[in-house]
Amino acid sequence: MKLYVSLITISLSLIFSINAQDFSIRLFATDNIGNKDTIEFGLFYNSTLGIDSIFNEQDIYLNSWNDLYMRVIQRDSIEHNCLKEYHWLDNSDAPNIYYETNRDSKIDIRPISGSFGTINMNFEILIKSLYPPVFITTDFSEMEWNFYAGYSALHLLDNSCNTLVTKLIYYSGQSDTIYVSYSNTTTLVAEFQHEVSIEKLVNEYISVYLDDENINIKTDSPVNTRLYNLLGKELLKTNISQININNFSNGVYIIRISDENENILKCEKIIIKK
Repeated sequence: MKLYVSLITISLSLIFSINAQDFSIRLFATDNIGNKDTIEFGLFYNSTLGIDSIFNEQDIYLNSWNDLYMRVIQRDSIEHNCLKEYHWLDNSDAPNIYYETNRDSKIDIRPISGSFGTINMNFEILIKSLYPPVFITTDFSEMEWNFYAGYSALHLLDNSCNTLVTKLIYYSGQSDTIYVSYSNTTTLVAEFQHEVSIEKLVNEYISVYLDDENINIKTDSPVNTRLYNLLGKELLKTNISQININNFSNGVYIIRISDENENILKCEKIIIKK
C-alpha cells in the first residue's frame, strides 16, 4: 500500500485569529504527605503588563512560604533566579526573557505582542517543599489546536539552572504527572517561542520535505534532529539528513531541528498516513 505523508508547517493563516492563540496553563504540585498547591499562567491578547486585576493577578513577592508552595517568579533576586541570559541563551542578541522588577504570583497572564512573538515569553516556576518528593501534574487542555502547541516546552532544571528534562507543551487529552522532584527546591521554566531564535538564525537555510519513505532534511550546516509523539516522548535523535519512517505508525508527530549547540532552528508537525 502506498505511503502518503504530508507536512504541516506551523504558520499564521486566515483561519486563526490572533485571539485564538489565547491560553492558560495550570500546574499542580502534591508533596509526600498530601499537601497541594497550584498556579496558572498563559498568554492573552488583551492582557496588560504588570498586575492585571482582570485576570486576578496578585503580587505575593516576599510573602512567606508554607510547607508546599509554588509561584511564578520574575527576577526574584533574593530567593532564586535561573531565568537569566547567561543561564538560558548564549547569544547577545537574545530577546528579553525576564522582567526587570521582582514579582511573584499565583496567576500570571502576559500579553501577546504582534504576530511573531510575545512579551517576556518565558515563565520561571519555583516550588518549595519540606516533604519531597513532589509530584507535578499539568493541565494543557487549552493548548489543543493552539498556535503555540509544539513550539513550547516545560523544562525541569537542576540546582545549577541546567536543564535536566524537557517536555513539550502539547494537549494530550489528559492531565499527566510529568515530573517527580526529590528536591526541597524545584525550578521549572515554561518556554513559549514562536519563531524560535529568529533574531540569530534568520539567514539559516533549512528545508524539510517528505517522500514515500523518508523525512529529508537539508541545511547549510550540521544539525541534530529529534522526533516526538504528541505526549512529548522523544522517539528518535539523530544527526543524519534522512529519517526512514516505515517503522512509525499513523499519527501526528513533531520534529525539532537544532544546531550543534542545541539552539532550536525549526519545529514542524508531521502527519503520517499509510
